[in-house]
Amino acid sequence: MKIKIISFVFLLLSSFVYSQTVLKGTVKNENNQPMQGVSVLNTDTNKEVFTNKEGNFQIEVSKNQLLVFSYPEYSDFDFLYDNQTTMGLNLIPKPKTKQLDEVVVVAIGYGKQKKELVSGAFSQLDSKLLNDNAPTDLGGALKGKVSGVQIVKSSGAPGAGSSIRIRGITTNGDNSPLIIMDGIPMGTDLSIIDPNNIESITVIKDASTAIYGVQGANGVILVTAKSGKKNTKPKVSYNGFYGIAEVSRKMDIMNASEYATYINEAEAAAGNAVPYSNPLSYGNGTNWQNQTFEKAPTFAHNFSVHGGSEKNIYSFGAGYTSNNGVAGGNKAYLDRYNAFIKQKADISEKAVIGADLLYTNTKRQSISENGLASVIFNAVNMSPIITVYDGEGNYSLANGLGAEIVNPLAQIANTFNLTKVDRFDGQTFLEYKILPKLKTTSRFLFNLSTVQDRSFSPSVFYGDTKVLNVAADANSVYEASTKYFDYTFENFINYDFKIKENHSFNSTLGTSIQASKGKNISGTAWNVPYNSWDYATLGQVPLNTVNPEQTNSYSFESRMFSVFARLQYDYQSKYLFNGIIRRDASSKFGPENRVGYFPSLSVGWVVSKEDFFDYKFINSLKLRASWGITGNDQISNNRYRGLLDGEGEYVFDNVLTQGIAIGALPNPEIHWEQNAQTNIGFDTKFWNNKIELNTNYFYKKTIDLLTPAVVSGTLGANAPGSYAPIINAGTIENKGFEIEVKYNDKITENLTFSINTNLTTLKNKTLSVESYQSGGVFDLSTPTSRFETGKPIGYFFGYQTNGIFQNQAEIDAAPFQEGAQPGDLRFVDVNGDGKISFSDNSDQTMIGSPIPDVLAGLNIGLNYKDFDFAATATATLGNEVVRSYERFVPFANRPSFYLDRWTGEGTSTEVPRATNGVSTNTKFSDFYVEDGSFVRISNVQIGYNFPKSILDKIKISNIRFYVAVNNLYTFTKYSGFDPEVNIKDPLSAGIDRGQYPNTRTFLTGFNISF
Repeated sequence: MKIKIISFVFLLLSSFVYSQTVLKGTVKNENNQPMQGVSVLNTDTNKEVFTNKEGNFQIEVSKNQLLVFSYPEYSDFDFLYDNQTTMGLNLIPKPKTKQLDEVVVVAIGYGKQKKELVSGAFSQLDSKLLNDNAPTDLGGALKGKVSGVQIVKSSGAPGAGSSIRIRGITTNGDNSPLIIMDGIPMGTDLSIIDPNNIESITVIKDASTAIYGVQGANGVILVTAKSGKKNTKPKVSYNGFYGIAEVSRKMDIMNASEYATYINEAEAAAGNAVPYSNPLSYGNGTNWQNQTFEKAPTFAHNFSVHGGSEKNIYSFGAGYTSNNGVAGGNKAYLDRYNAFIKQKADISEKAVIGADLLYTNTKRQSISENGLASVIFNAVNMSPIITVYDGEGNYSLANGLGAEIVNPLAQIANTFNLTKVDRFDGQTFLEYKILPKLKTTSRFLFNLSTVQDRSFSPSVFYGDTKVLNVAADANSVYEASTKYFDYTFENFINYDFKIKENHSFNSTLGTSIQASKGKNISGTAWNVPYNSWDYATLGQVPLNTVNPEQTNSYSFESRMFSVFARLQYDYQSKYLFNGIIRRDASSKFGPENRVGYFPSLSVGWVVSKEDFFDYKFINSLKLRASWGITGNDQISNNRYRGLLDGEGEYVFDNVLTQGIAIGALPNPEIHWEQNAQTNIGFDTKFWNNKIELNTNYFYKKTIDLLTPAVVSGTLGANAPGSYAPIINAGTIENKGFEIEVKYNDKITENLTFSINTNLTTLKNKTLSVESYQSGGVFDLSTPTSRFETGKPIGYFFGYQTNGIFQNQAEIDAAPFQEGAQPGDLRFVDVNGDGKISFSDNSDQTMIGSPIPDVLAGLNIGLNYKDFDFAATATATLGNEVVRSYERFVPFANRPSFYLDRWTGEGTSTEVPRATNGVSTNTKFSDFYVEDGSFVRISNVQIGYNFPKSILDKIKISNIRFYVAVNNLYTFTKYSGFDPEVNIKDPLSAGIDRGQYPNTRTFLTGFNISF
């Protein structure tokens, strides 16, 4: 019965297929010479053939179907077939110029579509715009190029990843978009994708991501890698650069004389003896930033080959990247090797098979950063009076500076760790054409990774009472190995057909099976021989020193089964419709709540194709609207049930015994988080296609947020190894506008100019949430941020100030503020009860937000003869940053703005007095919150291309040299290293705890292809 039904469906579908004719032709160049490897694409059937050595081709075609002829160094040529049964076609492509009706195809997920027919919110970048700014990673290549997309590096350390947000924060967990390269899920790590191997990138920003279901909840980035073409000779390319990186900005802090003066004043205010009799005698002292930061080399090599025969296309290549850190040197480095192979072959007239494989090997060392007692934290807080080395040539101790502050150079010298990653990403696929317009695809996608970590804590003494001290018999080595295996098995069919010529349909129906599994094993051993990194492995430590309580292993697994369908329709390429439905079933939820349905609808109207549209200066105008729902299941496995993975201590026969207890508290009722999205926009081109304008208004509402419950510690949620249950509670909204403007023009015969700019407004608000949640850290343990109804997620919560108390009379006239003295910060009585409360939060309020109001990007390109120039600028406006790197202990250094502190009545209304005693000045307040807005010149590049007359003689296609500067300069009021602070965790975004600063890099590069 099933076979009969399938046969009937195929017969029904085939009834829409029109008769095909074989068109034959020849392509020649402007010199009347045959051209090999020219692409001939039937845009209605997506059938593509390539010309042979004689320039000949043949392709199946029906009446009124559009053929597009393309070749890399020539303009595309469009040909509308007029139903001849046989004909000879002799084309002579012209040198590359901008076509008025250029046919652009964009990736849309499980297929492609002509850009003019797209009704969702998509942005596309080609390889030229990506590589104009000499990117060292794909995150840098994307930054500032697309509206609605915010990319922030987690730190400036080598190998650090980037956090990506598309249209704001949709959840209080992971907001990373789905990244797919040629169909292969790549996780959230852009750094392993070499920008030199990218042909184009499509960013899907609205509910059209519903085709990917739960994975597309935060947006989708589709990466198309460069590939060979049929009937083309091998094209060999090399790209390489060498650069020097330096810290882009240093913090302005007190020198030794200024520091000694400040400390004397603070100690006197606390009633202590003055420690420095002659502050001026210390001069500048030790500049710990200069001692910690250094110039660091960075270089990369990339080699690739692309080509193809009559029935086969191939690509392969390899690359190597190396970076040393500007802080930590070879203790903070990255070495990355990568290699790729792409193969696609026609095994018959109907069947195509292929395989892609990407291998990445990474070695990385890192230093402690972005936290209390981290290296950068210590470089800022260390006393400038202390020298790097003592009189005996040993690292100086940091006595008297609290428990956390140590000599940062000693800390770097005693840092030992290594992370190795071996990663394979790939796919195998089979495409079979059942009918001329009916194609089925089966593919197996996988990721196999092994991560090995090793760290060594040597015996070391940094000074009295230091928390980083390690006793002589307590040095230790830690090793861990984690193996991951993710796979996806997908089967889908694409069917294109027309009804009465004017009605065009494209349909997709498919299934997807996904699994993610892994296993970890780790151990710790003590008394490493010779207190040496060379012997710091578990295999070299005597077995009797291994503590069995410090060995651990665990495994994990999650699965998902999905069914999806899409129908695209257009009438005369004028009225557009796109409908999507996906059903996901996730093992992360209980049996009763596993299934979620995620629909999406979009419509478009190409107004410029209407007969009444008669505006000659407007070349095209399309209106768009979309709506849809996506889902999110980004929680840990098995959170719907309880597990015995907590820590427990029990007494048996008066003996304390280690055991296990319930870990994370269960909640069998948790279900899908849902994100409803609406988008309205239009796309237009005018003035002979020189200017392109794209705009969007978006509204996103996330309901049933997956969030930890706020529970009392008496219920066990705070026990060792235990966590609060996950619940569905909370609603967040994001809304804003996007504008993208592109201008391209040929000014003279030798001069072309382009400018692309984009702007996005963002507004985030929590509509509801259970109680409130806190996050972030100020000083030792004070929370900085909140997730609370009526406010932006992760907003800063603290005391609002109103200047400085100038005298006792002002203190007496103000609401009662315990312990206040002249020169102290004056806090606002928020609740109006006549006093400032420090025992509860009744006088604390919103004092800032890490979420920007506006994101902007600007890209300029200029070509004059054989020279080219490119520049990129980015801007983030309206967000705040918490200055949380100060340590409030006696004798810690201070930023130089404390030189303008209050020293007597009328001396300052902004900076409080110096004190080392008990003071309310160290309460978290807006004094420690700064404007994080900035405008950054991200890249400037100048290149020279060897003249074609020279290249033709030496049989080389292209040679280009360039010089560039990345992260050239940042305009900002922020007093720290960089206002662009890590945003990965919504509840600790915008908190600067001594983050590894971003670097300025001077590069020179070389590209050659033949």
